[in-house]
Amino acid sequence: MSATGIPHLDVNNPFTPESASFAELLTDTGLDEGMVQYLNEKKARSSKKKRSIKGYPPVQETLDLHGEIAVDAERKAVEFIQMGSFKGLKTVRIITGKGLHSPGGKAVLPDVVEAQLVVLKRDGVVFDFAWDRQVKQKSGAVLVYLL
Repeated sequence: MSATGIPHLDVNNPFTPESASFAELLTDTGLDEGMVQYLNEKKARSSKKKRSIKGYPPVQETLDLHGEIAVDAERKAVEFIQMGSFKGLKTVRIITGKGLHSPGGKAVLPDVVEAQLVVLKRDGVVFDFAWDRQVKQKSGAVLVYLL
């Protein structure tokens, strides 16, 4: 029992979420609907985190952004991912290049694409992403795992 008189509920307890009456348990604790919804969402997010990319198929489609300017590359990458998600694809590759032909030899597209991937991951479109050679500066492509 907490100081507020509401029973303590540990949402990380592996036995509580697995019970058939998890929603009833939350309601019986005297929590308001907003808190019940928050805890249910937290439970859903935690089960999503347990998922790994091991079950994902090999690359199903590829987008090559070589020669694109940053603003066009950003738009095309987002559209490609959204369309892939709509088509039910699970694994896609975006080729950004290494910037070898960029002015100053500095790659711009990897940073632009990565920024969009972070947003799409936060918004629940992308499950995860990984640079082809584990390090963005050494990679010319990123693998994107869709939900």
